[in-house]
Amino acid sequence: MSLQLVIFKAVYDGFVKDGLPFKRTEKGGNTKKQNTNPIRHEMILATLLTLSFFALYFTNFTRITEIYVFAFTLLIQSIPYYSAIILRIIELQSLKPKK
Repeated sequence: MSLQLVIFKAVYDGFVKDGLPFKRTEKGGNTKKQNTNPIRHEMILATLLTLSFFALYFTNFTRITEIYVFAFTLLIQSIPYYSAIILRIIELQSLKPKK
């Protein structure tokens, strides 16, 4: 799922910014200090999708079925982002030194 965000940003930059040079990224140990939270974007998207679900679900006073279907679609779309968060938690727990 995170690759999806990288591809979107590359395509967006290609369309919006004319004359954008190809950016070479450093590999291995030569990279600069990266973000301390690698799942920050996934956390933001999961939160926004879930908040959108609740907003649509609880403000549907006319009880239109299509709005409920769309709200649940947003909730289902947040599942991969929550799984990334859960996998990061599991990864951090496995890195802790065992007593």
